[in-house]
Amino acid sequence: DVVGVEWKIRNNTTSTYIKNQKTTHPNAGKDTAICQNNLKLYANNPTIGAGKWYSLSSSAIFSDPTSHNTLVSNLPIGKDTLVWQISSVCDTLQDTIVVNNQSIPKPDLGVDKNQCVDSVHLVYNGAYSGVWTKLGDSIFSDTSKYLVDSLKLGTTSYVWTILNGLCSKYYKFNLLAV
Repeated sequence: DVVGVEWKIRNNTTSTYIKNQKTTHPNAGKDTAICQNNLKLYANNPTIGAGKWYSLSSSAIFSDPTSHNTLVSNLPIGKDTLVWQISSVCDTLQDTIVVNNQSIPKPDLGVDKNQCVDSVHLVYNGAYSGVWTKLGDSIFSDTSKYLVDSLKLGTTSYVWTILNGLCSKYYKFNLLAV
């Protein structure tokens, strides 16, 4: 690609200038997976034309949509296609980057509970699978149903761990046996 070249043509007494205004070919960067709802973008800086970021499928917010290296936030969970578009007087070109936001929202584990029994089912109703673990002396008698036997008097803490792609989170839940 020849970009920004200027020619001068002489014909007897007149001069004509021809300037190549071919738009810089955009490069939005590589597709990526993240564990949060924001990302620093690193596209190429146009030498001819002006760049602009936008999302094809969400309400992502660009701190400076005209900067090739900008921060995008408000990325939804799942895949979002971001477009780096460069326009000049000749044409408009674009390249995309797919951002896979694998972050995990806080699950609803209910409220901490007081129990007057020596066994209880721990329940999680959410979009992600996970694993309960204990921080104490109680025993999981059925790990597939999360039935906890042999509750000791006092507070026992349990942890719900969620894995989603390359992201993981854990949440603590307290159970008071009285």
